[in-house]
Amino acid sequence: MEALEEALQGTVKLRVDPNAAWTVADTLRMLPRLQKLNMDYLEDPVEGLDALARIRQEAHMPLATNMSVVKPDDVPAAFRLGAVDVILADVHKWGGISPTRKLAATCEFLGLSMSMHSGSELGISTAAHLHVAAATRIIDHAMDTTLTLQESDIIDEPLHDVRGGVLPVPGGPGLGVTINEEKLRYHAAQNERDGDAA
Repeated sequence: MEALEEALQGTVKLRVDPNAAWTVADTLRMLPRLQKLNMDYLEDPVEGLDALARIRQEAHMPLATNMSVVKPDDVPAAFRLGAVDVILADVHKWGGISPTRKLAATCEFLGLSMSMHSGSELGISTAAHLHVAAATRIIDHAMDTTLTLQESDIIDEPLHDVRGGVLPVPGGPGLGVTINEEKLRYHAAQNERDGDAA
């Protein structure tokens, strides 16, 4: 991270996501070095809201989560504990666009920030994320995307046209993308055979 900071000369905010692999002690030991960097946020360094709340007491940078706030009841608990600053949502994990917009309204009411997480989703979810992000004023952090890592997608025209750090919101009816039925059947069969890890 320090090498990245030096190479990028502070032009890009960095993020670290240990996926809850660190202990509270490990995280507290890392904080002084991380806080010297141009950090956007530290995402899920530890597991659970109580552990995040302990880190939040010492951290001078925003803490984000997509692992400890995963259902509506988690949001008030995270707020009461002062555990996180940024909730990272996935439209497909929160139950669709309407529940994600309700999450945004709850976050806004409680003074929490929000952004969109990427869990290696396909283009249809990214299209939904883009539409939600464009229509949600409290999303004030760049959304994640792993689209550039994909070898294939289920939409006819993949959303890989990132220019200047911006991925345009697809236009047209619905989400603005067209599902390729043949690719959908292929990927569904692959998922059935190999599971999500494939």
